[in-house]
Amino acid sequence: MTMKVTLVSINCNDRHYSLGTYTLAATVKRRLPGLDVRVVNHSVLKTSRHVLFDLLSSPSDLYGFSVHHGHGPKILDLIRDLRNLQPRARIVLGGIDVISQDPRELEGLVDHCVVGEGEWAFVHLLSALSAGEEPAPFPCLVRPGELGRSEGTKLVQHDTLDEVPSPYLDGVFDAYDTYPTVYVETYRGCIWSCSFCYEGRGRRHTGGYSMARVEEELRFLLERRVPQIEFYDTIFNVNPERTRALLSFLIEHNRGTRFIGEFMLEWLEEDQIELLGLADFAMMEVGLQSVNEETLKRSGRKTDLARFRRNAELVLDRTNVNLCIDAMYGLENDAFEDFRATVDYIGTLEGKGGRRPTPILFVTNIHKGTRLYQKAAGDLALAGEQGGTVLASPSLSIADTRRFYELFYGYLFLRGTFPQTMNDLTGALQRHSGRSLSEIYEALALFLREFPEGRMVLEETDWTDFRANPLLRFFLSTIDRGYLLEVARRIGAGSPEALEEIGGLVARETGDASSDPSA
Repeated sequence: MTMKVTLVSINCNDRHYSLGTYTLAATVKRRLPGLDVRVVNHSVLKTSRHVLFDLLSSPSDLYGFSVHHGHGPKILDLIRDLRNLQPRARIVLGGIDVISQDPRELEGLVDHCVVGEGEWAFVHLLSALSAGEEPAPFPCLVRPGELGRSEGTKLVQHDTLDEVPSPYLDGVFDAYDTYPTVYVETYRGCIWSCSFCYEGRGRRHTGGYSMARVEEELRFLLERRVPQIEFYDTIFNVNPERTRALLSFLIEHNRGTRFIGEFMLEWLEEDQIELLGLADFAMMEVGLQSVNEETLKRSGRKTDLARFRRNAELVLDRTNVNLCIDAMYGLENDAFEDFRATVDYIGTLEGKGGRRPTPILFVTNIHKGTRLYQKAAGDLALAGEQGGTVLASPSLSIADTRRFYELFYGYLFLRGTFPQTMNDLTGALQRHSGRSLSEIYEALALFLREFPEGRMVLEETDWTDFRANPLLRFFLSTIDRGYLLEVARRIGAGSPEALEEIGGLVARETGDASSDPSA
């Protein structure tokens, strides 16, 4: 009888899928072609009951769950129900968050854990089980009781990854209609070892695919004319010559696809910025995180702020790329005023033509497997038992965190109601009022508190990633965007010239000329 395997990933929203799960499926299909492998992706917003019904619509002998983005509790609830209904099925836990799970919670629920790169260990496990045998010890494969950072397993690094099959070239990925953004990795690991992040762990250095393999996969996707490709590399421009080669390849072979990637902004040279614009990148995300040098040093990072500013202005001047800049609340050593200073620094960046970057604000989520948790957990108040977002720290009071969320929700409300014109609007509000970017967000939050709908957003809805919540997106779409004209008046941007400019931007967002006072 053919062994049936189901690989499951719970993702941040319905636009995401797990590249790792599809890559694992491609590896199994190539190495063990006699097995029946199914891939299941669901949004974290789906109820466990809905996911369970889907899994049991085609019962399997083994279920493999990828744990990431803090979704462990939801997956364990799902596994408990699955274990009750299919007590003989094998259950395997993997993914980047597996090292943060409590072995005691996994007892009696999970049979095996895969830690680190999973392709080789998972194939070893399935080879044994499909032959009716128990697996012999193998690197990265452990029982739940042995789960730990340095206990029970040896993490093996594979520097050359060409033997890992492509889910696209091998035809395993078949959800192009469901997911318009397709994910590609050209290497694994990270040259940084940030205290708040997993990416640098388990590897002495980065390891990747040859350029020939990368180009073969990209050529296939470009010829298919997928709408968008997002590079999963931790830093797209980690190697200058490789960066030039990749951008040149995209320019030569592109047939209308857009691209997304994460960059070290200050590492870019001017010729690379020119290539970036020609390659039709839709978005680049850069991790400023903080402008406090000591904070960056403690986190394991550093930034040349002068070069960062120069390159930000060059990108804004010479390309149409949406430059997204991260600012993190809750980093070690960062006070609330440091976070505000980071937001305000982003608010001062502007190209000669007036184009501005998109701020990406978020609170640090400290998982158990990170160096920051291991070093400072006793000094942190976190929202959760197994790690979580920062509530208080030696440099942050709970009052500071309350102020952060007021500012944060003001930012999110503006971003949700003006997704196309937010950066132009904040530029106009700053220019006409003389206020900083963080003060604009705080003024928005203060205004929201005066109305029932606004108080509901601030007090009754957890929408730290509103993009993942279609009901909240619908709610935001029903709001009269004209509210921003009243906010402008309250913060000192109520002159006729200011209201004309801001009203024009509101009208551009809504397509409604009546929002423009000059109409």
